[in-house]
Amino acid sequence: GCSLSEQEASRLLAEEGLGANDLHEILTHLASPQLDPAERVIVPFARETIWYRPAPIQRRVRAVREVLSGPQFLELIGVVSLANMLCRLDIAVDLA
Repeated sequence: GCSLSEQEASRLLAEEGLGANDLHEILTHLASPQLDPAERVIVPFARETIWYRPAPIQRRVRAVREVLSGPQFLELIGVVSLANMLCRLDIAVDLA
């Protein structure tokens, strides 16, 4: 629900050749023919981490680990963790 983050993500994805309709499809269905095999498991995993339910996250992370190399997997965990922290901090700032 962060409009600034959404605008920046849309800009970056547009640079990668994805349009507004592609972005809407990916966010609505967590899938798209535009995604490569790694992205097809990364997108639902990243979304799952928002709710912080350990069992579903663990199921998703096993599927992700099968697709990514060790360094890619480590980077994904770091990026998702940082993104979740920033989103939670944004909520705290809005409440203050």
